[in-house]
Order: sequence, then C-alpha cells, then structure tokens
Amino acid sequence: MNRPEAIAAVLAAVPDDVIVVCNIADASFEACQLNDRPRNFYMLGSFGLAPSIGLGLALSRRERVVVINGDGALLYNLGSLATEGRYAPANYLHLVIDNGAHGATGHQPTATSVSTDLAAVAVACGLSSERVQSVEDLGKAVDRWLVQGGARLIVATASERPARPAPLPPYSGPQIAERFAHALAESPGR
Repeated sequence: MNRPEAIAAVLAAVPDDVIVVCNIADASFEACQLNDRPRNFYMLGSFGLAPSIGLGLALSRRERVVVINGDGALLYNLGSLATEGRYAPANYLHLVIDNGAHGATGHQPTATSVSTDLAAVAVACGLSSERVQSVEDLGKAVDRWLVQGGARLIVATASERPARPAPLPPYSGPQIAERFAHALAESPGR
C-alpha cells in the first residue's frame, strides 16, 4: 500500500463525526484531495505536532480523534508517544504511515528504514499498538478501534513514494483553522 491508499482507507472507515488531524505536507494534501470535510484539520506548518494537537482535542472533547502522521514527523516529536501513553484517552487513535522516508523533504531515509520500531516504542510508552501491511488490514484495525476504543497506535507499512503528489489544499491556514473551529463548535463534543 502507498500513503494515499492508507489515508483513503482510514477516511473511508471513520464516520463523519470523527475528528481527523493530518500531519503537514503530503498527508494533509492527500486527505484534502481524497475526502475534504470541515472536521479534518490540515496542518500546513507545524512539523511533528499533529499528535500533540490530536491528543489535546481527544482530552478536551468526547468525539473520537484520529491523527494521520508519518514516520519522519513522529520521529521528530517522539516524546509525544510518552504523553499519549500517560494520558491514554479512550477516544484517540494515532496512525503512522511508515514509508521509511522523509517524504516532504526529498525522501531521505528515516530510522524506521533501518531499525527503529515505532510500534514497540508505543508499547513501551503504555499504548496498545499494532503494525499492518495492507489496506485491508488497516481498514480492519481502524474498525476494531471504532468498536473497542482505547488509546492506540497503528503503524501502517507503506511503499516509499506515491505515484504523484497531491495538490495543495484550496484553503489558507486561517481558513482551515476557521472552518475547523466552526465545525467543532457545531457539535456537542465538549
């Protein structure tokens, strides 16, 4: 599976009331292209902070929150796993699409391409975690989380590069923030 296939599988599995926070660059661009909706938060400039934003939302709201992240971004903010494990909100899922490369900066290899096992790090931090290799297994893992809940990390192994890059979202940063805030204000999730 490649990153767009993984993102499409997650977006197809989650209901409309789920909050989705996407890592900067490709994950945000692809999520916007595949299933744009106001409850998706597309990050444009805070590398590594998608899990921190998602965790804050999960701790302060009742709705389920899914973070779509990359291995390079998680390695940049690896301490977020310790915080996720410490607070472990039942409504929080952290998906890492692990292609073993920094996709946004030229596909340089990350530590996961050699030896770092993010699923094992998550377990050491107190999270339940699993690794999936296919779109079908990813869909099943997300479906299990939707039924069972629990703070969880799913590492989806992906091929290094998608066939073509996704276009930029048609929104500015302030527009993304405003429409996201408006969508959350309309729901009883506080």
